[in-house]
Amino acid sequence: AMVMAERCRRAIAGARWDRRPITVSIGVATLTPATEGAPALVQEADEALYRSKRAGRNRVTHGSAATPVPAG
Repeated sequence: AMVMAERCRRAIAGARWDRRPITVSIGVATLTPATEGAPALVQEADEALYRSKRAGRNRVTHGSAATPVPAG
């Protein structure tokens, strides 16, 4: 999921946009036996997304990662 999210992030950041550059921040979560259902999985991805935004945006962050992966 991290590889696919990074491919999407790079494609969006590298595309030509008419009005201004566009980037995305993406949060990724992994379903494990310890995951307490779909709501918990979505919450983990959502929290990872907001960590990406707080770290400067245009990043992919995994729910269990201590720090977001910067663009590039």
